[in-house]
Amino acid sequence: MSAGYRDAAAGWEIYKSSGFTLTLAQINDILRSQGHRPIAPRTFDHYQRLRREGVPSYVPINQFDVDLSRHRGSKQPFMPPGGQLG
Repeated sequence: MSAGYRDAAAGWEIYKSSGFTLTLAQINDILRSQGHRPIAPRTFDHYQRLRREGVPSYVPINQFDVDLSRHRGSKQPFMPPGGQLG
């Protein structure tokens, strides 16, 4: 069974709290130890996109894509859901 929202959100918090230094395998080891399902490489790639855009809280892949597409063409800087990281 694949990871669900809670698993992916937990993985994001683990990755973020590490200072974005963990690998996919390390995140999955921690997730399993906490009773979560492992995330897929696509989710890990998504974490990197969230980091680049400064998103502080986990946003699902499809919702993030919608948010970005709505922002395209705007002259305002992108404000991710939940504000900026850091």
